[in-house]
Amino acid sequence: MHSSKAEFAEAITSGDPNRVNAAIEEVREAETAERAHLFVSSVDEFTQYYYADDGYQRLSVVRFLRQLYVPHIPDEYRETFWDLLCEAIVDDDGRVRKAAEKAIDKLITFTSYREQPVDPLRADLAEIADTQVPAYSEIHSALSTAERYTVESLE
Repeated sequence: MHSSKAEFAEAITSGDPNRVNAAIEEVREAETAERAHLFVSSVDEFTQYYYADDGYQRLSVVRFLRQLYVPHIPDEYRETFWDLLCEAIVDDDGRVRKAAEKAIDKLITFTSYREQPVDPLRADLAEIADTQVPAYSEIHSALSTAERYTVESLE
């Protein structure tokens, strides 16, 4: 990799899709050991960048960390990433949720690959689904009802 952690941070927080995509492409092409080192040295910092009002920045953080993530990341760093993904999967921005879904798939696959138990991750997701999915379902149901009455009232 040619860029430093600071240069990656600047690109990811820039809001510029070309810079974000270039940073992600650069880490995609890097050696596994380089990616692992950058992930371990920057996951805490990049996690803080997630907590911005800008949905594109949140999306960029999730996509970037997903690309950095490799199979043999120490548990403490994996847990930091997992905590971020558990928040991102219920983000208000659908793009962020979709990116989180892909990252969760990768993290679970790599956890299984390392022959570590996936049950705690599944339990976390089940808890999120129990608390969040009904809320999302209720919102969609209310929206459908509102649309139905709006259409009927226009006729």
